[in-house]
Amino acid sequence: MKQEHKESLRAWATLVVSAGALMVSCLRQPLAWTLRAAVQDVLHDEFAKYGALSDLEIGREKRLVSETDTLTRMEHEMELGREHAAAAETTHKLLLDMRNSVNSLDSKLDRLAPASRQTEKPSGELGGH
Repeated sequence: MKQEHKESLRAWATLVVSAGALMVSCLRQPLAWTLRAAVQDVLHDEFAKYGALSDLEIGREKRLVSETDTLTRMEHEMELGREHAAAAETTHKLLLDMRNSVNSLDSKLDRLAPASRQTEKPSGELGGH
């Protein structure tokens, strides 16, 4: 009977240990969240007590203001760059139009130059004799 009592005790011990391990593994995550929240609450209270939390918030606000100012400046500079690019493109188009006009005038002058030379030669030859 002593042997049966030992086997029964081992079976019950195994069942209790397994059930305990299963319960701990099932409750581990909710327990961790609860403990984490409790720790965060205690830290928040301690920081508030010593004023460190307000200093952290002030530092964060300063960084946010600085980042916002930087982004605003960058947007302004990008807008100026776009305006300069548009002005440069307009100037480039005007210069191309001027070049085309000058080339057109040059070709017209080249066509008129032989005709004017032909009319000048006879009058120049007559005056020379």
